[in-house]
Amino acid sequence: MQCVRARKANDQSNSIARCPVRQAIGGPKARKVMTGMIGRVGASLARNVRQDARLQQLQAAPRLRVIMGPMFSGKTSRLLQLLEDLEPQFGRCLVAKWSEDLRAGSLSAVSTHTGKRRTSDVHAFASLDDLELPGHQNLLVAVDEGQFFGDDLLRLHDRIVRAEQHHALIVAGLDLDFRKNPFGRMLDLADRADPTNVETLAAQCHICGAAAPFTSRIVHSANQVLVGGAESYQPTCAEHYCCPEAEKAQEVPKSPDSSRQTFHSSSSCSSEDRKHRRSMIHFN
Repeated sequence: MQCVRARKANDQSNSIARCPVRQAIGGPKARKVMTGMIGRVGASLARNVRQDARLQQLQAAPRLRVIMGPMFSGKTSRLLQLLEDLEPQFGRCLVAKWSEDLRAGSLSAVSTHTGKRRTSDVHAFASLDDLELPGHQNLLVAVDEGQFFGDDLLRLHDRIVRAEQHHALIVAGLDLDFRKNPFGRMLDLADRADPTNVETLAAQCHICGAAAPFTSRIVHSANQVLVGGAESYQPTCAEHYCCPEAEKAQEVPKSPDSSRQTFHSSSSCSSEDRKHRRSMIHFN
């Protein structure tokens, strides 16, 4: 009996070994196929995890960030740094600048006073109403020198908030002009942002080196919009703030959309100052 049983077991084993299905399942080719399938499933799961993590990052990212301060406070530098940090999270990035600002030497570039420069995805606009938001991918929009835009800046923010895609907006610009009046719609835009996403930077006073929240114009022009650099402006503290006063009383335009009349004025300085509406958190 034992011999018969052993023979049956041996025949059954040989039958299993000769079975093509069994050979296919247990053979090296099958193992290779299974390994490939497991690898593809693992890669798909990892890709889904990355996409979910990216979506969570986008949903957690603020829709609006505002960077304000006087000239030479590092606003554009901070803008470019945020772009480098946040751009990988978005499908596309666009940098908008005012079409009459040629200080970078090109309408397709933005640059800082320290020489840092960006040329990729930079576009000039006379009005931000001309900026089209894509309907199929997330977009990070950065606006440099936002004070040069008017109500179109607020309308751009409205469009970004209403969009189904998770677009985001970063705006850098002057909060006050050389007379310490609100410049453009920067302060109105900042009021729409969460206070934790509003950065008010400070430069260093060109006279004493103290914190400088103001911009003094050193050329004679009553025009609110006068594009220039160190040849026209200096950052100043409250004590050394200097503002040319007009020979005749004249209302200064409060936005770039208003008329822009230029006239000469005599220079005088005043040490009186109003308390700055926001705290300063950074030096250039």
